[in-house]
Amino acid sequence: MEVRITRDHRSVEDLFEIRRRVFVIEQGVDSSEEFDGHDDHAVHIGAYVDGEPIGCGRIRMLSGKAKLERIAVVKEMRGHGVGRAIVAFMKEVSRGMGSGSCYLHSQTSAVDFYVGCGFRKVGEPFFEAGIAHYMMEESG
Repeated sequence: MEVRITRDHRSVEDLFEIRRRVFVIEQGVDSSEEFDGHDDHAVHIGAYVDGEPIGCGRIRMLSGKAKLERIAVVKEMRGHGVGRAIVAFMKEVSRGMGSGSCYLHSQTSAVDFYVGCGFRKVGEPFFEAGIAHYMMEESG
């Protein structure tokens, strides 16, 4: 497996397809919420096996901190460490972008996964795209 920054238009479109499959089709998120207009100002991360995209994420810098977003793995590759590899790479890239720390919004079902990736829950749950989430920050 290779995890890398994805820059060319065709490869980014492949990552959008993963997001569409995972968030829009599997989870019922409205396409207009998933594709929110922020992709042009984000760093896109892709995970690949034999050149085929299997996972993705994006990083946006907001007020000097990196926000990790849109982390998704295709269903058939879940449970094989792809998500952990994506998050670890995103944290590394964020440091190179000058971020002192990272944060994210985790679906409640993924909180334990992100705790295992070095994050901690902050505050009360809130709804985003009709799904309960927690704010999570790196646990230093």
